[in-house]
Amino acid sequence: MTRTPPPGRRRPFADADRLSGDSGNHRTYALLLVAAVADAAAFYQVVALLMSQQQSWTVWLLVAGFTVLSLGLTHIIGMTARRFVERHLPPAGLLAAITTLLWLFMGAGCFYVRVTHMSTGEAGGDSFDTPVADSSAQSVAAGHDVGGALLFLGLFLAGGLIAGATSYLSHNPVAESYARALRGHAEARGEVERLAPRQVRATHRYEQELAERERDRRRWESATAERLAWAEELKHYARHLMAAHLGDPAATDGLTDSGARLVKPSPAGPGLHSAPPPEKAA
Repeated sequence: MTRTPPPGRRRPFADADRLSGDSGNHRTYALLLVAAVADAAAFYQVVALLMSQQQSWTVWLLVAGFTVLSLGLTHIIGMTARRFVERHLPPAGLLAAITTLLWLFMGAGCFYVRVTHMSTGEAGGDSFDTPVADSSAQSVAAGHDVGGALLFLGLFLAGGLIAGATSYLSHNPVAESYARALRGHAEARGEVERLAPRQVRATHRYEQELAERERDRRRWESATAERLAWAEELKHYARHLMAAHLGDPAATDGLTDSGARLVKPSPAGPGLHSAPPPEKAA
């Protein structure tokens, strides 16, 4: 059953630009690529601090994981927010709020790590030293870490907002269903065009088989009627021979009456001309 929107409210997901023409997907993918690069650069600042002793492939693996998680969360935020706005579904709004809090918590945790940890070489310590307020060298380094942390926060928020806004604007289940229906229709039409010659050949073969069966039936009826006519002639000849052998007219009364003889096949039956009913024969 189709839900009808209340009067004065626009139809859910009504977006004619998504149903036909260029929907700008290449621009959307370009923005998502920029957001992914920005998030990867931002997360590398954090992961490289905490795992300075690990191999580079491990660091980049964690960076890729953080990037995918961040973009995935913002995608869910944009999609559920669009559904909440268009459909007015409280569960979608609740999921969007929870996902937003989780995404902000991840960014806040990375920001904290970036502020409180400075890399080796900036203040002469290891990667897990915390700046102390009464040390001038560490204060300078700590101020530099705050700047790097703010840079991380800016990249994180910008990438997340781009991904979330892109997901919000591009999410349209009506248009996606319409596009899937068009693709399915095109595939089905191509399959029909591919199978049409085979269907024509099969139909022609089927009609030939039916015609051959009809010819076989007619041949069988004709052959059956011919054999039955020969049988009737032989019976009639046998009666005449018996009457001639007896030579007594009283004994041969009715013997030579062969009854109804088959002259030609009956079109309605199997080719037999049946004898008249007993009451008529009597």
